[in-house]
Formats: sequence, structure tokens, C-alpha cells
Amino acid sequence: MNCDPLEKKRIFLIGYRGTGKTTIGRILAEMLEYAFLDTDQMVEKKYAMTISMIVEQKGWDVFRQMEKQALLTALDVENCVIATGGGIVIDPENILFVKSSGVVVWLSAPVAVIVSRIAGDMKSADTRPCFTDKDIEEETCFVLGQRSPLYRQAADFEINTSLDNAADTAEKIKRRIYGW
Repeated sequence: MNCDPLEKKRIFLIGYRGTGKTTIGRILAEMLEYAFLDTDQMVEKKYAMTISMIVEQKGWDVFRQMEKQALLTALDVENCVIATGGGIVIDPENILFVKSSGVVVWLSAPVAVIVSRIAGDMKSADTRPCFTDKDIEEETCFVLGQRSPLYRQAADFEINTSLDNAADTAEKIKRRIYGW
């Protein structure tokens, strides 16, 4: 897929937690001289609560509505890279929003890599709620089993983030979209 680099663009990064959406998104945005937005961070900032706190106090349904509002707010910005929450694809409307508003890149990685990244991220344990009562590997396999078809449906293409460092992965995405 080659897009006119002069055209105003939004690049959406979707995928499971631990696949590098925020890290790679920041690098990609800097490379392109685009704005960078992260829907999880937008929710946390607006409500002055971590996602774990929101889910604990208000529940998943309320969080998913907040997430959708953050996505709709992000759609007002052009020339940006948007790192979405891992569950953004659960809502079919969100898939329509991203597909009709920019290029959608699915960042993926093998389960063992995701689990290792999540386990190594001290901040993640405090800010990201568990989805099940399973251990982290079982939960990751379970949730990916549900979401992978949705990521595939939403994405224009997939990039395995375990193959290169974050900067090289961002460069791959840039070349894939813009051909330069």
C-alpha cells in the first residue's frame, strides 16, 4: 500500500498490550513529523485515573465508552499516529471509524514475547487490569484467540514487532505506507 505522503493521514496502531503500540507510535510520529496520540493515555488524563481504577470503580462497559470517546476525539486530528487500546476492536463501530479514517496497522508478536514484555513492564501491572482470573500466559492466549480475528478484520496490514527493534519497526511501517 502506497499513499501520497502529502495527503493528510492518520495511522492507527492496533494490537494486544505489549506489542509496542505506544513505543513504536511515538517513534513513527517523530519520523513523519506527525502528532502522536494514545487513546489509553487520553482516557487516563481526562478522568485522572488509571485504566485499572476505572475498570475497578466503573466497570469494563464504562471504560469501553470512554475509550470510544477518546477515539472519536483523536479523529479530529490529522497527520497523526494513534496508538489505540488493545480492546478498541471489540466494538464494531470502532473498526469502522479507524478503517474509514486512516491506515490501520496491526502490531503483533508471539505470545511468549508479549508475556515477557508485560511481565517486564512494572507500570503495566499497576495501570492495566486483568481480563480474566487466568495467569498472564493463559489470559494472553485466551484474549488473543478472541481478538486476533478482529485485528485482522480491521488492519490494512500486520507487522510482527518481535523481529526488529522499535525504530526499525517504525521504519518498516513508514516504508510500507509511504514507499520511502
